[in-house]
Amino acid sequence: MKHETDPVSADEMLVRLVWGSFYKPAEAPCVRPMAFAPRPNETDGISVFRLSCLTSAEQALDVIATEKQPGYGITLIPVAELLRIGMSVIPTPIPAVPGHAVIPELNSDRLKAGRKTCQDLQMALAVLASADVLRPPKV
Repeated sequence: MKHETDPVSADEMLVRLVWGSFYKPAEAPCVRPMAFAPRPNETDGISVFRLSCLTSAEQALDVIATEKQPGYGITLIPVAELLRIGMSVIPTPIPAVPGHAVIPELNSDRLKAGRKTCQDLQMALAVLASADVLRPPKV
């Protein structure tokens, strides 16, 4: 396992939790772009978890209240593909779960400044995440 403050490398995988309403198995991509929309409090970027810092991808669910966990799906995103499309990942440790990081190109300030750019990035991430859904949400 990597230490959560180590720089993120291209050979890593990221875990993204996807709320049930942003998962549509009959559509393409099945993970909807809105699953990557920054929330107003995400000024530094959207949250992801480094799989190499977790005991399993499911450990990322520990940031969610137990009763809400079934409503979240778990997807994987290759860092190499993220870098290829011009995005980056910055480690931002939190106490609840190891390996927390952010994708700074998708943050609430950028969303306000350039909605079209953010929408394009969200779509690119939706396609990447849809290719590797480890666990669909129970809706």
